[in-house]
Amino acid sequence: MLPRFRSLSLGYLPRFSDLNISERHLGLLTIEENVQMTQISDAYLKSAEETLDLRPLTTKFESSEKVICKILNRLKFPRTIRLGVAKDKAFCFYYQQNLNFLEDAGAELVYFSPLEDTELPQDLDGLYLGGGYPENFARQLTENDEMRFQILRCAQMGMPIYAECGGLIYVCEKLLFEDKSAFSMVGIFPYTIKWDKNYLAIRYVEIRTTRDTILGPKGLLIKGQEFHQTRLLDDLEQQGCCYEVRSSTNEQFLEGLYTKNVLASYMHLYFPSEEKIANQFVFQCKKYQQEKHVYSKT
Repeated sequence: MLPRFRSLSLGYLPRFSDLNISERHLGLLTIEENVQMTQISDAYLKSAEETLDLRPLTTKFESSEKVICKILNRLKFPRTIRLGVAKDKAFCFYYQQNLNFLEDAGAELVYFSPLEDTELPQDLDGLYLGGGYPENFARQLTENDEMRFQILRCAQMGMPIYAECGGLIYVCEKLLFEDKSAFSMVGIFPYTIKWDKNYLAIRYVEIRTTRDTILGPKGLLIKGQEFHQTRLLDDLEQQGCCYEVRSSTNEQFLEGLYTKNVLASYMHLYFPSEEKIANQFVFQCKKYQQEKHVYSKT
């Protein structure tokens, strides 16, 4: 029999008619783009002091000391590689657990902006290009030639690069809109991505890798999700995909682009679902670091 719980009222939060989070395609305006977020959070925090009583939580819910100690004492490796992580208004979606796992595996996370920065951080051994809204900043990304060319050069030199969803858009050749306007992206993969208001992919997925990649060997089973309103115009099934995908809507299809040490996909992978991922990615970055140093000495 399931345990019975009584409801617990802690208070309320009022509605502020002059403060709101605007809506756009794929949901609400992100924190990175919403200029009102500081004002909104300050207003609700101030209100919470008067309308919420959180003291019952300290008596109704007990923290597990063993669980906390386990989390704080996770096995962590020394920082051995520098991993560049794209982080700005265009690239803002990451599972925090993914970043935690990468740090635990030995990665020093070095954040940079493909929108604002003209150069990558120094001495990087790999790149993580996460999700977000590059379609909203297509012109600015295109006009930042220096950043696009540097990332392309890194790919050509064999640097491990993992790109998901927004990152996939960025590493392809071109981003096309319904008004026929087109914007050049990095160009690691010679494919065109189209923004399509009539297309929407929102679903959980389970992925099986069909070949060895920078995230691990063939046969890994990884959980993740899709959340995008763009689509690849080219036929992925003819491009040597590295993912077999089964979705929560019972669809099966091939996905995942791979060339040299660059892996790109619409899938947002959840690293804790397969713990080999973070360790293997850091291992590949370490391998590249060593090869880079050997090359620099010759």
